[in-house]
Amino acid sequence: MSVSPPPSVGKVPLGRRKDRGRTHQDRVKEGALRGAQTQRTLATSARCGMYTDMRLGLIAIALVGGCAIFSPIPDLRTPSDRARELAPKCSLLPSGESGAALARTLVESVEPDYVFMYSGPVDRQPRLRGARLHLRPTAGVSRESLQRSLECHQARALLGQTGVLADDDPFVLPDVWLDITADSAGDGFVVFVRTDSLPDARRVLERARRFAAKGS
Repeated sequence: MSVSPPPSVGKVPLGRRKDRGRTHQDRVKEGALRGAQTQRTLATSARCGMYTDMRLGLIAIALVGGCAIFSPIPDLRTPSDRARELAPKCSLLPSGESGAALARTLVESVEPDYVFMYSGPVDRQPRLRGARLHLRPTAGVSRESLQRSLECHQARALLGQTGVLADDDPFVLPDVWLDITADSAGDGFVVFVRTDSLPDARRVLERARRFAAKGS
C-alpha cells in the first residue's frame, strides 16, 4: 500500500523564491516601469481612436462634398419667388434711390462678362455670362446700396410694380432672375449682370449697350 508523502511545511512558492533576491528599490522601479508602460498603451489607444474619428470625419466630408459636386440640389424657385423673398428688404429702401442708380448718364462703358470653362486638360474656352457696366461715382452711394437698389429694381419689375418695362433695361429680363453684383472700381463702380443661359446673357449684353448708348 502506497503512502502519500506528507505535505511540505513552509514551502515557498516559485514566484516568491524569485522575489527573494530583489530589494525594495528594485520592486519600486519595476512598478514604475509597468505604470509608464500602461500609460503609453492608453495614450496609444487614445491616439488611434482620435485618428479613427478624424478619418471617419474626413470620409464623411468627402462624401458630402462629392454629393454637393456631383448631385447638386436644383434651385426650384421661380424668378417671382425670388422677387417676393427680396420684397421685405426692398420696403426699407429710401424712395428715389433706385432711380438714382438707374440713371443712364452714370454708365461710362459696357463690356461683355465671360467665365472661362475647361474644354480639355489645358484648353479654356470663354463663355458669355452677361455684361459689366462701369459706373461713375455718385455722392452718398456705396457698393452695398447700389447693389441693393438694382436688385430691388429687378424684384419690383418682375412683380409688376414698376409699370411698363423698358426694352433696354439691362437689370431686368422678363421671367428671368439675373445675378446682380456691384463692386468698387477705383473711384467708381462696376456692376456685373449675369445669367447661366447663353441666350439670356446675349440679351443682357445687348440691352446694356443700348442702355449706355442712350445716356452718352
